Amino acid sequence: MTFDSTHYYRLTAHVSGKEYALEVSADGSDRVMLSEPADSIGQFWKLAPISDGRYALRTAYWGDGLSLAMDKQRSVCLRRPIPRPASRGICNRTAAAPACSSMS
Repeated sequence: MTFDSTHYYRLTAHVSGKEYALEVSADGSDRVMLSEPADSIGQFWKLAPISDGRYALRTAYWGDGLSLAMDKQRSVCLRRPIPRPASRGICNRTAAAPACSSMS
């Protein structure tokens, strides 16, 4: 399956018959949550190719600055990519964002 890496998508889930969208809070907390679908920039995500068919999820709210990740406590958060020299190979490691919040 291929994705248009220039297009933003709303990622939704159905829970107990109700639809929710994956969203990053626009209040500056970087909190990742499920919310009712709305016309919110925090609900639009793009799949940015990393390498070998892998993608990073990036929100329209933060652009390429942060990607969806999981912290050491296995909570969903946003992280900044670490730039790697080309000679080191695949760039897939990340550094924690200042406000790496768990999913509510």
